[in-house]
Amino acid sequence: MRAVSKSVLALVLGGMAAGAVTTSALAGTATAVLDPASPPHYVGKCPGTIKFNGWISSSVPGVVKYRWFRSDGALGPVQTLVFRQKGRLPISTTWTLGGIPALPSYAGWEAVHVLSPAGPDSNKAPFTLKCVQSPLTHG
Repeated sequence: MRAVSKSVLALVLGGMAAGAVTTSALAGTATAVLDPASPPHYVGKCPGTIKFNGWISSSVPGVVKYRWFRSDGALGPVQTLVFRQKGRLPISTTWTLGGIPALPSYAGWEAVHVLSPAGPDSNKAPFTLKCVQSPLTHG
């Protein structure tokens, strides 16, 4: 009986040492939602920058880890949000592209993968980019 009590005590103390913020998020759910890309259709001088905004919602206080991923296969670094209470927090990133002559136009998207607590991927925020260079002037 004493060994069981020590095991239970160690488990409880271990959970307390990890912190209530981290522990509680594991019991909840987190989801990410993105707004449309801004601008959704870029036409102009390149390179051009597309901005992505959205939010992650958590059903409980805690830590949520996520990362951006893109249509070209690139993965962003793992990022962390700390929820002091359930709710939603904003997220954003940018993608600058089209700076090379071989890429005069591009159609792509960005999305978010919630890593912890595991959740579904966000919607994709699609965009198109078309590079328009200034006409050459002769003088």
